[in-house]
Amino acid sequence: LIVQLECQLDQQVDELLLSDPIIKLVHTFHQVTQLVGQEKQLARIPYFPVEDPKSAHFAIWYTSGSTGVPKGAIHTHQSYLSALFNWRHPPSHARKRIVLPYPLGHASGSFYVPRALVSGMTVLLLSSDVPIESIMKAIATCRINYYIFCADAASCLAQNEYEARHDLTCLEGLHFGGCKFDPALLREIQQKYNCRMYIHYASTEMAGMIGLSKDEDAWGEHYEPG
Repeated sequence: LIVQLECQLDQQVDELLLSDPIIKLVHTFHQVTQLVGQEKQLARIPYFPVEDPKSAHFAIWYTSGSTGVPKGAIHTHQSYLSALFNWRHPPSHARKRIVLPYPLGHASGSFYVPRALVSGMTVLLLSSDVPIESIMKAIATCRINYYIFCADAASCLAQNEYEARHDLTCLEGLHFGGCKFDPALLREIQQKYNCRMYIHYASTEMAGMIGLSKDEDAWGEHYEPG
């Protein structure tokens, strides 16, 4: 499944679709509901007007509980949108492509996918039961720039010679999270694929509120968390 915003269409991806009828392209929310057949279910979800975005709750993100009991972090509508836009990828990421497994987790579905879309990126979703070999093939075929992986894929990435069987020179960065990783394993992966490593295992309560980038990569706007 390929997801793009209508204002950020990727012509090369569109051309790829012509050669692979299995891939589905989604531009709008209406197309998403049509694809997954959820229009009737979505229509039954109650609508709640938002009177004060600074205080109205939008979502509760739960921590993994790896350091104790899972804790719920409440985001208001304003804090969520502020985090999303303040932590956008640099403008240089526009037109880049990122792939991650589906079904989505609480952070990937609530934050990382929207973050990529508002940054002008194309998102490719692959079923979580797709073998790593097939994911590497998709990365080479679709010229994907970023890949988000979890612990179950780390050993495979380190032990197998995927880079020898597929042209993975398009990969610029690997994102990982969900738990702690062995630093030695991560170094081995980084050396093998020669790309940047981005860790997403940290305090869920502060997810998306802090980001570091070079001055030339930073966005000019800043949105108050509220």
